[in-house]
Amino acid sequence: MQTLSAFIVLVFYCSISGCQTLTKGINTNLQVIKSNTPFIKYRINGSSRNWAVSPKINPDILKFECIKNINRVEFISDVDSISFIIKPKDTIRFAIAINKDTAITEIIGISKNVNFDNQYINKFNDKITIDVPEVSELTNILLALSVKGRQDSNMINMTTPYYHNVIQHFSSFKNEPIMNWINTQMQLKDETEKYNFYYDMKMDACGYYFTPAGAINQDSSILHMGFNENLNVISDNKKKLEDFAKKTNFRKFYTDNKFLYDSLKLQYKKTLPIKKMKQWLEHHFPTKYNYYKVTFSPLVYGAHSTMSYTDNNFSVVAAFVAPIFYNSKYSQQVNGMISARVLFTELDHNYVNPVTDNYRDAVNEIFKKREKWARGSRSQYYPDAYLVFNEYMTWAVFTLYCYDNYSNVDFEAYMEKTEKFMDIKRGFINYQKFDRALLDIYKKNKGKKTVSELFPLILKWCSTQ
Repeated sequence: MQTLSAFIVLVFYCSISGCQTLTKGINTNLQVIKSNTPFIKYRINGSSRNWAVSPKINPDILKFECIKNINRVEFISDVDSISFIIKPKDTIRFAIAINKDTAITEIIGISKNVNFDNQYINKFNDKITIDVPEVSELTNILLALSVKGRQDSNMINMTTPYYHNVIQHFSSFKNEPIMNWINTQMQLKDETEKYNFYYDMKMDACGYYFTPAGAINQDSSILHMGFNENLNVISDNKKKLEDFAKKTNFRKFYTDNKFLYDSLKLQYKKTLPIKKMKQWLEHHFPTKYNYYKVTFSPLVYGAHSTMSYTDNNFSVVAAFVAPIFYNSKYSQQVNGMISARVLFTELDHNYVNPVTDNYRDAVNEIFKKREKWARGSRSQYYPDAYLVFNEYMTWAVFTLYCYDNYSNVDFEAYMEKTEKFMDIKRGFINYQKFDRALLDIYKKNKGKKTVSELFPLILKWCSTQ
């Protein structure tokens, strides 16, 4: 059954019959198109993509961001086609008849996610911000209190006085409704999905703020910051979050720790040459960004993420990372390189991935035998060829950055540590060879080719392994 409001008017274009039917209100008789193959095309405002017809999924849902008020969506099979006019928040169902089966298919128009007006652009153009946002820190505390968070030292840094203060202040509230919901969500998911939920929650939270009265409001510039476009855990649980914050006196806790947050932000700015990173990346890659938005929490350890957002010819990269850590085993310079690597290898996904997209077929073919490149539980979060190659590449690109910007002594110390870490701790078993091969290619082509132009060369090397 369609979920369209009775007041919405839809226009259906049935191309095979050449007819146009105007339907008001809810249409209980689904429009049907035929197909002889499970692989068809769909177009949104003229942009074509592939679609796999799936009768077993009922309904099979296409959600898309309505970048216009009126959007034309077409499904085209080998023998038939159908078109719809979709507005934000519209939902329409139709059927695809394939052989003796039928696939119920649903199209949902989602409101435009990114809205950069001139005021936003003028405020943040050519800027780098580093912050511990208040609603974001609330969600990091909730995740640290969860059953999964108390068990996973990669997800949550449990070694700091701040963590122990969090547990002491909030642990008596671990059975609040929002905590029960978080624990239930994580129990129902496999390990990869648990991390995806973790990322979505803390990333989406960066698009919200507290009002003086304690309400949680959404910033209209980016409505949804996480990976899962079908889920926004903050808007779906806003009342529970507000109740938890009020009952636990979270806002006072945040204010009391403002000095710590500010000192960590200052340390971040002093330690990491972010502007230099950006200049180096944008020299070597065709993609350019107007604004770097870096957020972190003292509770984050090894679980980092990134996303980019574009609107009105203005592009933003957001990185969700850990604060600066120091290891007494290493020099100050090597510690700085390790901390820089945490941020850099998130930022450079936004440069590396678009280039990899141009070589997807080669990557899929070369890395299809995943066991040659990745093993063990830690690499399970990179289940396919594309993700494995990009993880190799983003880390190895940082090696090239270090080669250009640090002394030979510090560079070699960093290389030795990182290559062992990637093999032993992360399960990327050919990383040392890959890292050295890309560095050798870079040295031979330095001043002649940018890093983005080295992809065919490193893929050729990979094909011989």
